[in-house]
Amino acid sequence: MEEKFERMRMYFLENGDETLEGLEFQGYKLLKVNEDWLSYWLPANEIEWLKSRDRGNIKKQWFILCKELEQNEPDLFDIQKSFNIALHIYYDTNAFIKFTVLGRRKNNIISGPAGDGLPDILQFDRYNTKNSPIEKDKLQPFLNIYNYINLNIFLKTALDTFYLCLQSDNINLRFILLIITLEILFLSKDDKYRKTKKLSHNIAVFLGKTEFDSNEINENIINFYNYRSQFIHAGNSVNIKEDTLYELSEYVRKILKCMIIKTDILNDKEAYIKVLNESAFGDNPYHIE
Repeated sequence: MEEKFERMRMYFLENGDETLEGLEFQGYKLLKVNEDWLSYWLPANEIEWLKSRDRGNIKKQWFILCKELEQNEPDLFDIQKSFNIALHIYYDTNAFIKFTVLGRRKNNIISGPAGDGLPDILQFDRYNTKNSPIEKDKLQPFLNIYNYINLNIFLKTALDTFYLCLQSDNINLRFILLIITLEILFLSKDDKYRKTKKLSHNIAVFLGKTEFDSNEINENIINFYNYRSQFIHAGNSVNIKEDTLYELSEYVRKILKCMIIKTDILNDKEAYIKVLNESAFGDNPYHIE
């Protein structure tokens, strides 16, 4: 008779806390666990390895995103990438998945390789080490609808670019990647000229609830794009500062969140670009709050 294997895929969260406990994402649950719980899945040497990576963890409690896998179930879903993107679109947080452990158990013999090498994820406001509490009642519905696999290619490409930005520790590169994310979403293949005006107009119409809002957003995006051009064409990064990066990131994160929430009506890029091109400041054609 074939002996049963139990398999658990676990992703450990760096800087996780109680505000994340209980969230669910793509079949995974976010739990707070202690050493006794881990000892069921991991051998003592790997628990010691984990503790050595987290010496500041006085309570010896860990926050993990985990899923018990069926015997023959593949674990191919790139959960760490998707969860990190979804979490950081919704919150500028210093919590992220740092590394993974696959635990296995067979007749009281436990084995499972601990792994590292997953990228660090950097929040945009680096000076805010004490984040505001995450509101699970708002985040959970967003996690429920976020499904990278089912998104259109242009939105996937924008999210991939945003993910690269999260991994970079170079402020200039992060700024450029955020601008590229906006270009992917708001410029068409025919926009070869006057890109600054078209990009700023489309974003201003998309986000602006009033004409005043749209004018302010338009001016800010023009400035951001000029900073981008100064850096790319002249190597001048004097205007790319921490507060500028954070302000741009707030626009990008809000846009990505809206694009995902309203994916059903923003599914055709050519169609929504046409609507934005033909709309005036303050029209708010997609009712962005």
